[in-house]
Amino acid sequence: MQRKMLVGFGAMLFATAAHAGIPVTNDVECPVGGENFQTVGTASCSNFGGSQDFLLKVSTSCDFVTRLPQCPGNRLPMYKKFSDDEIKRLESYLQSREFQSFSSRSRYFIAKKVDDFLVSGGSEKVVSIYFLLGGLQHDRGNTLSDPEYLAFLDSFDAASLAERSKDDLPYIRLVIAYTHFVRKSYDEAQKLLDLVKSSVPERENKFLTTYITRLESCMAETGETSCRSTEQVMPRKKTD
Repeated sequence: MQRKMLVGFGAMLFATAAHAGIPVTNDVECPVGGENFQTVGTASCSNFGGSQDFLLKVSTSCDFVTRLPQCPGNRLPMYKKFSDDEIKRLESYLQSREFQSFSSRSRYFIAKKVDDFLVSGGSEKVVSIYFLLGGLQHDRGNTLSDPEYLAFLDSFDAASLAERSKDDLPYIRLVIAYTHFVRKSYDEAQKLLDLVKSSVPERENKFLTTYITRLESCMAETGETSCRSTEQVMPRKKTD
Protein backbone atom coordinates (compact mmCIF):
# COMPACT_ATOMS: atom_id res chain seq x y z
CA MET A 1 0.00 0.00 0.00
CA GLN A 2 2.92 2.33 0.63
CA ARG A 3 3.91 1.95 -3.01
CA LYS A 4 0.37 2.73 -4.14
CA MET A 5 0.28 5.95 -2.16
CA LEU A 6 3.79 7.16 -2.89
CA VAL A 7 3.88 6.46 -6.60
CA GLY A 8 0.86 8.67 -7.17
CA PHE A 9 -2.86 8.89 -6.69
CA GLY A 10 -3.83 8.35 -10.33
CA ALA A 11 -3.62 5.18 -12.36
CA MET A 12 -0.19 4.70 -13.90
CA LEU A 13 1.47 2.01 -15.99
CA PHE A 14 5.10 1.11 -15.45
CA ALA A 15 7.40 -0.47 -18.00
CA THR A 16 11.08 -0.81 -18.74
CA ALA A 17 12.91 2.46 -19.23
CA ALA A 18 13.86 1.47 -22.78
CA HIS A 19 10.23 1.67 -23.89
CA ALA A 20 8.96 4.36 -21.56
CA GLY A 21 8.20 8.00 -22.04
CA ILE A 22 7.19 8.02 -25.71
CA PRO A 23 4.49 10.66 -26.30
CA VAL A 24 1.29 9.58 -28.02
CA THR A 25 -1.16 12.21 -29.28
CA ASN A 26 -4.86 11.45 -28.89
CA ASP A 27 -7.79 13.19 -30.56
CA VAL A 28 -10.57 13.96 -28.10
CA GLU A 29 -14.09 15.32 -28.51
CA CYS A 30 -15.61 17.39 -25.73
CA PRO A 31 -18.85 15.72 -24.58
CA VAL A 32 -20.56 19.11 -24.31
CA GLY A 33 -20.40 21.20 -27.47
CA GLY A 34 -18.42 18.68 -29.51
CA GLU A 35 -15.18 20.70 -29.59
CA ASN A 36 -12.22 18.66 -30.85
CA PHE A 37 -8.81 18.93 -29.20
CA GLN A 38 -5.74 16.83 -28.52
CA THR A 39 -4.25 15.31 -25.40
CA VAL A 40 -0.85 13.75 -24.85
CA GLY A 41 -0.53 10.23 -23.49
CA THR A 42 2.06 7.47 -23.56
CA ALA A 43 2.09 3.76 -24.28
CA SER A 44 4.08 3.08 -21.13
CA CYS A 45 5.68 4.80 -18.19
CA SER A 46 8.55 4.07 -15.83
CA ASN A 47 9.33 5.26 -12.33
CA PHE A 48 12.80 6.81 -12.07
CA GLY A 49 13.13 5.33 -8.59
CA GLY A 50 13.72 8.61 -6.78
CA SER A 51 12.30 9.65 -3.46
CA GLN A 52 8.84 11.14 -3.16
CA ASP A 53 8.43 14.87 -2.64
CA PHE A 54 6.33 16.52 0.08
CA LEU A 55 3.19 15.89 -1.98
CA LEU A 56 4.19 12.23 -2.41
CA LYS A 57 4.93 12.53 -6.12
CA VAL A 58 7.82 10.74 -7.78
CA SER A 59 9.44 11.70 -11.06
CA THR A 60 8.56 9.46 -13.99
CA SER A 61 9.36 9.24 -17.67
CA CYS A 62 5.82 10.39 -18.49
CA ASP A 63 5.34 13.55 -16.46
CA PHE A 64 4.41 15.23 -19.75
CA VAL A 65 1.11 13.37 -20.20
CA THR A 66 -2.26 15.11 -19.97
CA ARG A 67 -3.45 14.14 -16.51
CA LEU A 68 -6.95 15.56 -16.69
CA PRO A 69 -8.22 16.54 -20.15
CA GLN A 70 -10.12 19.81 -20.20
CA CYS A 71 -12.22 21.18 -23.04
CA PRO A 72 -10.44 24.38 -24.18
CA GLY A 73 -13.60 26.33 -24.94
CA ASN A 74 -16.11 25.63 -22.18
CA ARG A 75 -13.47 24.56 -19.60
CA LEU A 76 -15.20 21.25 -18.73
CA PRO A 77 -12.73 18.75 -17.19
CA MET A 78 -13.31 15.26 -18.58
CA TYR A 79 -12.85 13.50 -15.27
CA LYS A 80 -15.34 10.75 -16.12
CA LYS A 81 -17.59 9.45 -18.89
CA PHE A 82 -20.75 11.53 -18.66
CA SER A 83 -24.18 9.99 -19.23
CA ASP A 84 -26.61 11.49 -21.76
CA ASP A 85 -28.65 12.94 -18.90
CA GLU A 86 -25.55 14.49 -17.32
CA ILE A 87 -24.49 16.01 -20.64
CA LYS A 88 -27.91 17.59 -21.01
CA ARG A 89 -27.68 19.08 -17.52
CA LEU A 90 -24.13 20.31 -18.14
CA GLU A 91 -25.13 22.14 -21.32
CA SER A 92 -26.99 24.70 -19.26
CA TYR A 93 -24.75 24.55 -16.18
CA LEU A 94 -21.62 25.47 -18.13
CA GLN A 95 -23.37 28.67 -19.21
CA SER A 96 -24.48 29.55 -15.69
CA ARG A 97 -23.12 32.42 -13.63
CA GLU A 98 -22.13 29.94 -10.94
CA PHE A 99 -19.90 27.94 -13.28
CA GLN A 100 -18.39 31.07 -14.81
CA SER A 101 -17.41 32.25 -11.32
CA PHE A 102 -14.83 29.47 -10.97
CA SER A 103 -14.15 28.43 -14.59
CA SER A 104 -10.69 30.05 -14.60
CA ARG A 105 -9.43 28.01 -11.64
CA SER A 106 -7.63 24.67 -11.59
CA ARG A 107 -9.23 21.96 -13.71
CA TYR A 108 -9.24 19.81 -10.55
CA PHE A 109 -11.17 22.51 -8.69
CA ILE A 110 -13.64 22.76 -11.56
CA ALA A 111 -14.07 18.97 -11.63
CA LYS A 112 -14.89 18.97 -7.91
CA LYS A 113 -17.54 21.67 -8.36
CA VAL A 114 -19.02 19.99 -11.44
CA ASP A 115 -19.15 16.69 -9.58
CA ASP A 116 -20.96 18.36 -6.68
CA PHE A 117 -23.48 19.80 -9.13
CA LEU A 118 -24.12 16.43 -10.77
CA VAL A 119 -24.37 14.65 -7.42
CA SER A 120 -27.04 17.14 -6.35
CA GLY A 121 -29.12 15.84 -9.25
CA GLY A 122 -28.71 12.18 -8.38
CA SER A 123 -25.43 11.23 -10.07
CA GLU A 124 -22.92 9.00 -8.32
CA LYS A 125 -20.06 10.84 -6.62
CA VAL A 126 -16.79 10.41 -8.48
CA VAL A 127 -14.36 13.00 -7.11
CA SER A 128 -12.61 11.48 -4.10
CA ILE A 129 -9.85 12.45 -1.71
CA TYR A 130 -7.41 10.66 -4.04
CA PHE A 131 -8.56 12.78 -6.98
CA LEU A 132 -7.99 15.98 -5.02
CA LEU A 133 -4.58 14.81 -3.85
CA GLY A 134 -3.75 14.12 -7.49
CA GLY A 135 -4.62 17.74 -8.18
CA LEU A 136 -1.97 18.80 -5.68
CA GLN A 137 0.60 16.62 -7.39
CA HIS A 138 -0.13 17.47 -11.01
CA ASP A 139 -1.44 21.04 -10.85
CA ARG A 140 0.22 22.30 -7.69
CA GLY A 141 0.73 25.80 -9.04
CA ASN A 142 -3.04 26.29 -9.12
CA THR A 143 -4.16 24.11 -6.21
CA LEU A 144 -1.58 24.43 -3.44
CA SER A 145 -2.04 28.21 -3.46
CA ASP A 146 -5.85 28.05 -3.51
CA PRO A 147 -7.35 28.21 0.02
CA GLU A 148 -10.74 26.98 -1.16
CA TYR A 149 -9.21 23.96 -2.87
CA LEU A 150 -7.28 23.11 0.28
CA ALA A 151 -10.51 23.46 2.24
CA PHE A 152 -11.92 20.61 0.14
CA LEU A 153 -9.17 18.42 1.60
CA ASP A 154 -9.95 19.60 5.12
CA SER A 155 -13.59 18.60 4.73
CA PHE A 156 -12.58 15.12 3.61
CA ASP A 157 -10.25 14.82 6.59
CA ALA A 158 -12.98 15.70 9.04
CA ALA A 159 -15.76 13.70 7.45
CA SER A 160 -14.36 10.56 5.93
CA LEU A 161 -10.68 9.87 6.53
CA ALA A 162 -11.51 7.67 9.50
CA GLU A 163 -13.17 5.29 7.05
CA ARG A 164 -10.06 4.92 4.89
CA SER A 165 -7.73 1.97 4.85
CA LYS A 166 -5.31 1.94 7.76
CA ASP A 167 -2.47 1.72 5.22
CA ASP A 168 -3.59 4.78 3.24
CA LEU A 169 -4.49 7.05 6.10
CA PRO A 170 -0.99 8.05 7.35
CA TYR A 171 0.06 9.20 3.88
CA ILE A 172 -3.12 11.17 3.28
CA ARG A 173 -2.66 12.89 6.63
CA LEU A 174 0.95 13.79 5.80
CA VAL A 175 -0.09 15.61 2.64
CA ILE A 176 -2.92 17.45 4.38
CA ALA A 177 -0.49 18.37 7.17
CA TYR A 178 1.82 19.83 4.53
CA THR A 179 -1.03 21.95 3.15
CA HIS A 180 -1.55 23.33 6.66
CA PHE A 181 2.16 24.14 6.79
CA VAL A 182 1.80 26.08 3.53
CA ARG A 183 -1.10 28.00 5.09
CA LYS A 184 0.96 28.57 8.26
CA SER A 185 -1.65 26.65 10.27
CA TYR A 186 1.06 24.94 12.26
CA ASP A 187 -1.15 23.71 15.09
CA GLU A 188 -3.43 21.91 12.64
CA ALA A 189 -0.45 20.43 10.85
CA GLN A 190 1.03 19.18 14.11
CA LYS A 191 -2.24 17.52 15.12
CA LEU A 192 -2.17 15.44 11.95
CA LEU A 193 1.52 14.60 12.35
CA ASP A 194 0.84 13.46 15.92
CA LEU A 195 -1.94 11.20 14.65
CA VAL A 196 0.49 9.61 12.22
CA LYS A 197 3.08 9.18 14.96
CA SER A 198 0.59 7.42 17.21
CA SER A 199 -0.64 5.09 14.48
CA VAL A 200 2.67 3.97 12.96
CA PRO A 201 5.59 2.93 15.21
CA GLU A 202 8.76 4.79 14.26
CA ARG A 203 10.78 1.65 13.61
CA GLU A 204 8.25 0.38 11.05
CA ASN A 205 8.42 3.14 8.46
CA LYS A 206 11.50 5.26 7.88
CA PHE A 207 9.81 7.37 5.21
CA LEU A 208 6.98 8.46 7.51
CA THR A 209 9.29 9.37 10.36
CA THR A 210 11.67 11.23 8.05
CA TYR A 211 8.77 13.18 6.55
CA ILE A 212 7.46 14.11 10.01
CA THR A 213 10.90 15.15 11.26
CA ARG A 214 11.53 17.37 8.26
CA LEU A 215 8.11 19.00 8.30
CA GLU A 216 8.35 19.69 12.03
CA SER A 217 11.74 21.26 11.40
CA CYS A 218 10.24 23.40 8.64
CA MET A 219 7.54 24.65 11.01
CA ALA A 220 10.03 25.32 13.80
CA GLU A 221 12.49 26.99 11.42
CA THR A 222 15.37 25.17 13.08
CA GLY A 223 17.62 25.03 10.09
CA GLU A 224 15.47 23.09 7.62
CA THR A 225 15.56 25.16 4.46
CA SER A 226 14.35 22.61 1.91
CA CYS A 227 10.63 22.92 2.54
CA ARG A 228 9.30 23.49 -0.97
CA SER A 229 6.67 21.03 -2.12
CA THR A 230 8.98 19.71 -4.84
CA GLU A 231 11.79 18.82 -2.43
CA GLN A 232 12.49 15.11 -2.02
CA VAL A 233 11.75 13.83 1.44
CA MET A 234 14.53 11.25 1.34
CA PRO A 235 16.94 12.33 -1.42
CA ARG A 236 18.86 9.55 -3.12
CA LYS A 237 22.50 9.37 -2.17
CA LYS A 238 24.86 10.43 -4.92
CA THR A 239 27.15 7.73 -6.25
CA ASP A 240 30.61 8.28 -7.65
